[in-house]
Amino acid sequence: MWQGAAFSVHIVLAGQRIDHQITGGIGLITSLGFRGLAGFRRQNWMRLVGTFPVPRSRPERGRWIYSDGESETWVQNIWATDDEIKQWATTTSHDAANEVAVTGPTDGSGKWEPGTPTAEESTQSGTEWVTGNVDAAAYLGIYPETFRKRRQAREIPNTQRAGRSPTWTTQSLDEWGAMWEQETSDQPAEVA
Repeated sequence: MWQGAAFSVHIVLAGQRIDHQITGGIGLITSLGFRGLAGFRRQNWMRLVGTFPVPRSRPERGRWIYSDGESETWVQNIWATDDEIKQWATTTSHDAANEVAVTGPTDGSGKWEPGTPTAEESTQSGTEWVTGNVDAAAYLGIYPETFRKRRQAREIPNTQRAGRSPTWTTQSLDEWGAMWEQETSDQPAEVA
């Protein structure tokens, strides 16, 4: 892995339990760059990524979280056979692949960034975005601390990043907020 990195060789490492011992006991685990996890537990996240807060694993099949150690992005991976992926990879040009990509390609440096639409794209598609916890809490009409605690309990679907800040469509926030309203209205009132 270390020698390959000097020559821009990419290595894909996959397994049920990747740890210090499995990677040869020579410190390779800390050299893993871009990491993707699905169906993980807290201890898996801490061993492989180590950032806080630890996100909850998503129950949807094929839903993975990718991290570069600084930011995370949820992605719905494709479901295909090895032959289907090989066929797609060998017959699709880079330009065509970028056109159909949901969130966009790398920025040229090899670091992948989620595709947050520009203001012009948002206006054209009719999609409005809210960026940051404080603005999202204000949009939903709740305190920022309440918003953060609810996000820790249940992450907002389709959360993306705009730089270091999380960003959501107003539709995602509305649906997530309605779920919390439904849960709180279903609870019985306290008797004095």
